[in-house]
Amino acid sequence: MVLDFKDTQLCDHLNHVLSGLLPHENYSPETFGLLYPTLLTVLPKDEVRGLYFAMYTVFDKYHKLQSAVDADNYKVNITRDRFASALSNNLPDLILEPQMEVSDIMSEEGKSGDITIPTIQDDAMGTIYGKVMELYDTCFDLMQTYEDSMAYIIDLKDSMKANIIDTGINMQRTIISTGLKYGRKTYRGTNGWIEFSQQLVREVSELDSATGDDLTCDNLEALGKIENRVVEMSEGIAEYGIPMLDDRTPILQHRFVVLVAKENVGKTQIIIRNIAAVIRAGGKPYFACGESQPDYMFLRIVSSYIYQEYGYYFSESELVGEGLEAQSEEDKQIINTAKIRCGMSGMVISNSLEYDNVIATFTRQYMKGFNAFFIDHSQSLRGRKGRKIGELVTGLALDCREFKNQYPVYICLASQPSTNLKDILQKGNDKDIQQSPTAQSATPAQEADELFILNDNDFLRKQNILQWIVYKRRGAPKPPPFYIKKLFNVAAYEYDENIQGADNVDAAEIEGLIRGVGGADLDEDDDDNLQVDW
Repeated sequence: MVLDFKDTQLCDHLNHVLSGLLPHENYSPETFGLLYPTLLTVLPKDEVRGLYFAMYTVFDKYHKLQSAVDADNYKVNITRDRFASALSNNLPDLILEPQMEVSDIMSEEGKSGDITIPTIQDDAMGTIYGKVMELYDTCFDLMQTYEDSMAYIIDLKDSMKANIIDTGINMQRTIISTGLKYGRKTYRGTNGWIEFSQQLVREVSELDSATGDDLTCDNLEALGKIENRVVEMSEGIAEYGIPMLDDRTPILQHRFVVLVAKENVGKTQIIIRNIAAVIRAGGKPYFACGESQPDYMFLRIVSSYIYQEYGYYFSESELVGEGLEAQSEEDKQIINTAKIRCGMSGMVISNSLEYDNVIATFTRQYMKGFNAFFIDHSQSLRGRKGRKIGELVTGLALDCREFKNQYPVYICLASQPSTNLKDILQKGNDKDIQQSPTAQSATPAQEADELFILNDNDFLRKQNILQWIVYKRRGAPKPPPFYIKKLFNVAAYEYDENIQGADNVDAAEIEGLIRGVGGADLDEDDDDNLQVDW
């Protein structure tokens, strides 16, 4: 790539990314194998120059070593002494590499860069060693977490694009005036300018499309992998408990589901029910509950788990303190067993997920065994920082899509409804919905594999039921709207064949489905995540 590594912005962003690979107090060894490969997809080793090439050389050796052994038992911890030792061992070869640009480095120091002379070789190795160690210290002192470094990769891509364009413009002037040799090719005159310009466009475009997920069909082994992945994708993590969904699309891997309903209809209760179902099925859920206390959500999940597993009704107040003490010994045993099973599930309940680190956080949790991710809801994450909520919701949906495409996970995102959804439904047929049903951005609806709309009105509330509309269902036919019984006192619901039809309530009777939900700012608090792993 046409990159200038003297660009201060480019170097600053790269330094912040590299910081996440060094063992400061914010470093987690298990994240090295996540962050470094991601960096390589954006800025490969053969594209870096100067001091950064030396840094990559050391990182590369540790990455290859980790890949060659059991990554679970080998944690990369590149201390300063280890880095210095590895750098020293590689310096004789490094100074001979064109990518090190030794002559430029020595010239900046007012020294000769003619490494054909042995004494200058020694001087060059000493100079490069000192400068690379200074760079190590600079990156170390930034003390970036894995999530922060991953967020800086986005900034790095942007700065690389700007760098390529700025550097390329200067090189284009040289091509027109005197000609330019770049790499193994010489560009000269108008034709050279056109060819070089096309190369610049390709480089910028490739930064947006770089991926290691392409499927190359060139051997029988690839066929076996395809078949295995397809089988895995069809295996449910858990079930909704609704026949017309569980027949083809239960809680599946590689699935992004959006749940739409106005406030206080039951989105959170539906999510909690499905989290408990995932735990019962042996899965490991991550729950981002931006507007709720993690401790309270844990008790709601236990309550739902008890109902689904044993058929008993226990409210949160009956699970702790005096409420628990008032229970019979048999009931106490059931409650404590459910607490232990939920508590030992490894589930994470967080109210600190940020818009900028969704992929980084999810990737880290996936590597720990998490396979189901729930976000309640699209406007409740932290880190808005004065930005437009519509843009943040769009980015969130795109991140969810990218993550579920890359990893075999289920993602459920709750959303408030768009203000026009009520009018659309009142036309009398949910099949006529053409505009987006999701608030602030159409992207969640566009990217979802399944999109469910929950309807609540006075008529339905009197019967303690909800209407469930399947607005979108990828890879399977959409069933007609159906009804579920609300068991929200224990964060659960039931599908009952006897209530289907609900006296033939049609869409025209759905009053108040949407009450003009806007994009008001949400209150934020600073409570920590609840890690359930007793």
